[in-house]
Amino acid sequence: MLRIPVIIALATTVALPVAPAQAAEPGPMCTGYDVLEVSPGLSTEPTTGTVNHVGPLGQENCHGGDPLGYKATGPIGIEHYISYSGTCSDPILKGYALHHIPTAQGVKTIRNDFTAGLGAFQGRKFSGTYAVRDVEGDCLNAPLTKFRADYVGYFNDNSRD
Repeated sequence: MLRIPVIIALATTVALPVAPAQAAEPGPMCTGYDVLEVSPGLSTEPTTGTVNHVGPLGQENCHGGDPLGYKATGPIGIEHYISYSGTCSDPILKGYALHHIPTAQGVKTIRNDFTAGLGAFQGRKFSGTYAVRDVEGDCLNAPLTKFRADYVGYFNDNSRD
């Protein structure tokens, strides 16, 4: 029997945000994923805690330009570190992602500070939408403690720091 958690069903209806008017020209569109652990766990009851990257780096692939002007020689490594409050149906997230861009000159790491709600995130450098696939817990029968986030986004400020 296929089980679809509530958080996935709600996240799939969110539209990709528009780049802010003051930002530099938007960069490439990227798709990616990361596996994250939630402590103590998201549920239907309000909690606060952390959502952090675990295991090997997630991967991100970009199309339609070079991220921050760097020509990637392979998939971009990704990891997230987030503080959260709220519930599965109304999370409030604030954190950062590290994008590790492999180049011919070595790996260039950029930090993207962002805020997020259910299904969408807005960052200083990178913004987009995401969906969650539960790995441990499902928010209904047990708190969500581990999930895979799949996302699509764009570099809304494609200038180098």
